[in-house]
Amino acid sequence: MPREYDDTVAVDDIAPCDQMELVCACGHKVGPAWALWPKQARRTPIKALRPSLRCRSCGLRGPGVKISSYAGGGGGMRVIWRWPRD
Repeated sequence: MPREYDDTVAVDDIAPCDQMELVCACGHKVGPAWALWPKQARRTPIKALRPSLRCRSCGLRGPGVKISSYAGGGGGMRVIWRWPRD
């Protein structure tokens, strides 16, 4: 069963089996190497970090954030948390 995350989720709160992805308005997607981020950044809520993140493709700040988890039973990945909310 996938974990549920609230709006104060930080990178260190994400379960090892879940995947975080940054998605820019230009369509560029990246799974950040957050283990290399400083401890303070990993403990800061993701929605507070967004304004400081920049797309490497177009330079736009504030990418969307998605956390996905396996649905189980061969169902593939499903998005369980996103910011900004749709």
